[in-house]
Amino acid sequence: NAPGPSKTACPAWGETPPLLAARGYPKDAAHLFGRLHRLATWEDDAASLSRGARAFVDAHLDLTLPTIVSREPSAAGSTRLAIALADGARVEAVHMPRALASKAPRTTVCLSSQVGCAMGCTFCRTAQMGLVRNLAAHEIVAQLYAVLLALGPRSAERLNLVFMGMGEPLHNVE
Repeated sequence: NAPGPSKTACPAWGETPPLLAARGYPKDAAHLFGRLHRLATWEDDAASLSRGARAFVDAHLDLTLPTIVSREPSAAGSTRLAIALADGARVEAVHMPRALASKAPRTTVCLSSQVGCAMGCTFCRTAQMGLVRNLAAHEIVAQLYAVLLALGPRSAERLNLVFMGMGEPLHNVE
């Protein structure tokens, strides 16, 4: 995690190139967007950014990721994670690596799209808490980055994403 955000900082994980440009990034906002969404950028504490890009990020963007508060590994190799968001709300994600005999190994990450769920399914613990709120796009992306930085993989070519954590994804399409 990077140093604390400024008072006007916005969550970096929800920024798009037009938003970065509107915030005053003077160079190629699409390039900075690509760097922000590359895990390797943050593995080396963003040293790979230019001084100007680093200064812009430090002044305008919040790079804080949610906190993984617990991990429950299973005998099958998956890990269930409880993740605390900035407002203290908690969601769950599951990291499921699998080895394939004929191909490179793949990992599926199961993400949450909501805190709680309004569906009311009787077999589901999440439904018992009801719907607390939808996750914002930056919270979903930050949830993914927290899991990937903790457990991998570092390559998107070996990654599957599913929305089967907390919430009903089609109720949070926005």
